[in-house]
Amino acid sequence: MRKLTKAALTRLTKKALNGDTDAQFVLANVYCYAAADGVTRDRIKAFEWAEKAALQGHTQALYFAGDALLWGKGVASDRARALKMLDKAALQGCPNAYHTIKSINQNM
Repeated sequence: MRKLTKAALTRLTKKALNGDTDAQFVLANVYCYAAADGVTRDRIKAFEWAEKAALQGHTQALYFAGDALLWGKGVASDRARALKMLDKAALQGCPNAYHTIKSINQNM
């Protein structure tokens, strides 16, 4: 993965702050994987951006945030919230969310 330049990160952040869910989801990944110049890995910021997009119904962000909540990545673990987000993502066609829920149910 190529890192974003600082200028590209600034443009992306502006879009995200204006409510663009795709930009919010990309920023979640940028902070999760330190994928921009001058950015260090920050799972808290990654979760915060993913949650913003998830609350607006972004499918991949629902999976990202649900997974973070399930395993406590950048946020306190909250199984009930995680399952709600994962369920919504699965209903929107996210195969990873579907398989995560299936795995949880098999291990109960």
